[in-house]
Amino acid sequence: GVALSSTKFIIAFEDASNSSYAKTIICDVSGTTITIGTAYTYNTSNSSKYGIVDKLSSTAVVIAFSETPQSERGRALIGIYSGTSISYGSQTTYDTASVVSHSIVAMSETEVVVSYIDKGFLNYGRSIVLTTNIGAATVSVGATTDFNIACMNSICSCF
Repeated sequence: GVALSSTKFIIAFEDASNSSYAKTIICDVSGTTITIGTAYTYNTSNSSKYGIVDKLSSTAVVIAFSETPQSERGRALIGIYSGTSISYGSQTTYDTASVVSHSIVAMSETEVVVSYIDKGFLNYGRSIVLTTNIGAATVSVGATTDFNIACMNSICSCF
């Protein structure tokens, strides 16, 4: 999860109590009390793992996840929020292979870096820049950069 303000935070999760839908939820904090908002679905049943989220602006977040039935391909989307409600833009694929161990960092309102392990490509450690357009609620994909070449089948070259 990530802080949206001094009194709100958002989390992305797989809702095991509801057919494992991919959801986000915005919560309010007052002192030591947390008030849970409504969970909003961004992907279908048994469809995603490893959901991560970061704040883009005072009204938008970016979410990245592995889409389970599609070989765990890497997907991203923008969420537009107000209060504790959220709506989502279109989803974009940033890697077609099996993507795990995500991290996400919003560099600005228009640029996000996602780093991950690409299980579909020899367990390489990769980072990719995503360009975000909050007004259109879209994500565009930049070039992938390998930051660690992993070992596979007794062949190893690392830098």
